[in-house]
Amino acid sequence: MKSFITLHPTNLNKIAQGTQQAKTVLARLANPIFQNIRFTLSALVLFFMPFSSRLIAQTPAESDMTFLTEGHGKAFYLHVDAAPDDENEIGQHSLYMKDLANGSFTRLFQTSPYGKEGSKLKIKKEGIYTDGGIEIIDEIVLLSESKILISGCPDARNIYSYIYDLTTGKAVFLDVYSGYVDTVEEDGRPLIKMSTYAYRPNGGGRYGIYVYFDMEGNKIRKEDAPEDEDY
Repeated sequence: MKSFITLHPTNLNKIAQGTQQAKTVLARLANPIFQNIRFTLSALVLFFMPFSSRLIAQTPAESDMTFLTEGHGKAFYLHVDAAPDDENEIGQHSLYMKDLANGSFTRLFQTSPYGKEGSKLKIKKEGIYTDGGIEIIDEIVLLSESKILISGCPDARNIYSYIYDLTTGKAVFLDVYSGYVDTVEEDGRPLIKMSTYAYRPNGGGRYGIYVYFDMEGNKIRKEDAPEDEDY
């Protein structure tokens, strides 16, 4: 004996609607435009996943970095990316800035020691911005909320100094070679007092000079330094 199941007309309508919806979904999935969108989204996900992982991996633990200085709500740290060796005696480092309010770190740039490429920066030398790198970081001086002075000795003789703008990421090279002395105020404006050296004519030996720069890196004036100091 055969048994039969009778479906209510409402149920028949629901089944028909469900079947039609399924056909619509299948048609959309088969549409080349939809397939291209799916492919594009998948490609974007695959592209950004490793990129995001690299960003996370690039920020080392605070305990693995060397603290340099802090002020204006920021702290600065140095991370050793490559230790000194026979080919690169000064190593390679990255400079990080910590936001003291939220604890987040920002990588500012990587140094470019001789023979090793790091971050390409816009560096102003003799009034012109060109692509270049900062060789080494030994000291940081806070100049203002948005500017720092970076100094370092890459050749065991001269100290190279740069005014680095935290807002733009650009730097200005200061044409002096004995480092930072002080920040002073003259005529109501702050000036960076730097030290350098020159040679007296006719073999008279080396002597020291103080050079004063404004916060934009413009040379304002210079004066002879005391003779009893080493330059």
